[in-house]
Amino acid sequence: MLGRLASGHQVEGPGVVAPITASSYLDGVSPGGLRSHLRDVFDELWIVDLGGEGRGARADENVFAIRTPVTIAFGIRTGGPRKGCEVRYLAVEGTRDEKLAQLGKLDLLGAPVAAIEGTGLARLTPVSAAEYHEWPETSDPSRWSSQA
Repeated sequence: MLGRLASGHQVEGPGVVAPITASSYLDGVSPGGLRSHLRDVFDELWIVDLGGEGRGARADENVFAIRTPVTIAFGIRTGGPRKGCEVRYLAVEGTRDEKLAQLGKLDLLGAPVAAIEGTGLARLTPVSAAEYHEWPETSDPSRWSSQA
């Protein structure tokens, strides 16, 4: 894995990092730079989205005693030549007990994961096939103006 020792010496090589964190960085606007960095550092990124939104209209039971959705990200660096980052996503759904049971027998290589396309700032979650994803964003006024 790419990192720095306390001495400041840069280290490259194989490694795995698996943080359990809030899932807002997966598709939020502000953490796009983090998504880009993860794609730059890792050869593979496996996202296991545990959900757990406890504040919205459609509450989802969390595996922890919190109301913030969480995810486990497995960042893998092979140490070989870089060819980009393959991102795979898996949502674990159900009650707290069902989610924990699924995690207990999870086999990522055999799980029904979704390949996530994109580079840089692109989200780390699947995008539906809905047509509205092709519409211009309201934050891009140049696509809404016309010359008369």
